[in-house]
Amino acid sequence: MVKIILIGGCITDTNKSTNQLATFVYPGSETSSLSSLHYLAMNIPLENVTVESYKVAGEDMHVILNWYKTQMSARNWELQNESLEISTDSITFTRVLYKKENTGRGIWIWQQSNATYYVIVTGPWADLHREKQQLPDSDQVQGEEPLSRFPNSVLLGYESTSRNNTQIVLLIYGTNNESSDVVDWYKEQLQNSWTLSNESDSATRHILFFTRYGENISIQIVKSSEKKAYTQIEIYYAHHIIEPTEKFIIKNPVNLSQVEMISKFRSCAGHDFSGLNTDYVNESNRSMKHYFAPFESLKGTTKIQIFAPFDGIITEIDEDKGKPPYQKDLHVYIRGPSAGEWVFIFMHVSLNPDLKVGSTVKAGELIGYANVPMEHQDFDIALKKFDLPEKFEKIEMEVLERAMRGECSLEELYSEYEDIVGEEPPIPLEIYDSIFNHMSDEVLAEYAEKGVTPENIIICKEYRDAHPCDFNINYNREEDWVRLQH
Repeated sequence: MVKIILIGGCITDTNKSTNQLATFVYPGSETSSLSSLHYLAMNIPLENVTVESYKVAGEDMHVILNWYKTQMSARNWELQNESLEISTDSITFTRVLYKKENTGRGIWIWQQSNATYYVIVTGPWADLHREKQQLPDSDQVQGEEPLSRFPNSVLLGYESTSRNNTQIVLLIYGTNNESSDVVDWYKEQLQNSWTLSNESDSATRHILFFTRYGENISIQIVKSSEKKAYTQIEIYYAHHIIEPTEKFIIKNPVNLSQVEMISKFRSCAGHDFSGLNTDYVNESNRSMKHYFAPFESLKGTTKIQIFAPFDGIITEIDEDKGKPPYQKDLHVYIRGPSAGEWVFIFMHVSLNPDLKVGSTVKAGELIGYANVPMEHQDFDIALKKFDLPEKFEKIEMEVLERAMRGECSLEELYSEYEDIVGEEPPIPLEIYDSIFNHMSDEVLAEYAEKGVTPENIIICKEYRDAHPCDFNINYNREEDWVRLQH
C-alpha cells in the first residue's frame, strides 16, 4: 500500500472500452476524477491501457473487492497477484492483478473518510505486470518548486492547487542516491529556517515533517524496492495565506486576575494621546488608549504578566523618554499578518531577555512584565494603524511574513521600498483605536466576566467632543475607569 493525499485535479481517460468494463462496475459507483499524482504514487500504468476510476459512498472497500473477485473468477480471469502495500499518511490501498490470455486487469482500491475509491486498469499483460521501474533521465513534468530539490534528482510528478486560503504543492522526485543521503541532505538544508517537528522511519520509507510560520512540509523518502530501482521523494508543501482580520487580538494581553481597573478609551486619564480615528477624523484632548491599573499589592513587583495578543513579530523597542520612574521602561511594538497595518503597543514594560527586535512571538506567549512602581498607578496599552498607500502596504505584508519565517531581517526588506516601488514611502497616517474593537469573541468574553464590555469601556466621540479633557488638571476621576468585578 502507498500513502497518498487526495487533492483536486484529474487525469482524463481518452481510451475507455465500455464493453470491457461496464459489467464490472460495482453497483452504486460514480465516476471519480483523481489527481495524476495518485497514479504515480500507486505505480498505476497509464500507457497502452484503459483506465477508469470510481467512488462509492458509504461502502466498505473489502465488500467491493470481494465482489470484484467473484465477478472476475466467474469470467475466467486468473488471479496473479494480490498485495497490501505500505501506506503513508492517510490512505492504504490493495492492488489485485488478473490475467486472461495476453490481457491483464488490475484493481487498485482504497478507503478514505466514508467512501471507497477504486481504479480499474485493463491492457496488455506486459504493461500491467512491469519489471522493476527505472528512473527516467530527465524531468517528466514542470512546475514552480517551493524549495530546493535534491541534487541530480528528476521531477516525476507535480500538482499545485489552492483551497481555503492555502496554497498546496505536491511534488514527486526520483534519485539514484540512497534514501539516507536524501534524509541527511534535507535536514541540513532546512535546519536553519525550518523546525523539524516530527520524524519517523520504517522498512520502506523515512518521513520528515518541517514547519515554520504559515508553512509546513511533509517529505517522504521512499526507499528503492522490488518495484522501483530508485529512491522516490514525495513532498507535500502547504503555504497558509494569513489574511488581515478585524478581530485579530485572539489572546488576552494581560492577566486579568492582576488588574483592578482599566481606563476608558477617550478618557481624561493620564495625558493627551489622540489623533485620527478610524473614520480619518482628527480628535484631540483625550486619551485614545487604555491604562491598566494593577492591585496595590503588585505595584513595585515584576509579577504583572503581559502576553502576545496574536502571532507576530516585535518590530520596534523604544525606551521611554519620560521622567522617573519611567526612564528605563520599554515601549514594545508588535505586528502580525493577521493584524494588517495595526500595531499593538505595550508601554512601560520589561521584556523577557531573549526577546528583541525581529523576535517572533506566538499568541498567548508570556513576553514580559509590566513596570508599575509603588508611587505610580498603571501601565498602558495602545493600538495604532500606520496607514500607507496600498502599494507599500503589500510590501509590508510580505516583509512581515518573510521575517516571521526567518528568511530575512526586517531591516533588510524595509530597505527595499525604493527598489520595488521606485520611491520611498510617505509618512504614514497614524490611526488610533481601542483594542476592544479588535478582540475575538473569546477574549471579549473574558472581559465580560469581569464586567468590562466595549459599551462601558469606550467613550463615544460625541460625548468627549462635548466634554473635552483639560490635561493641565491632574484628573483622578472614577468616571474615567471601569473597575473589574473580582
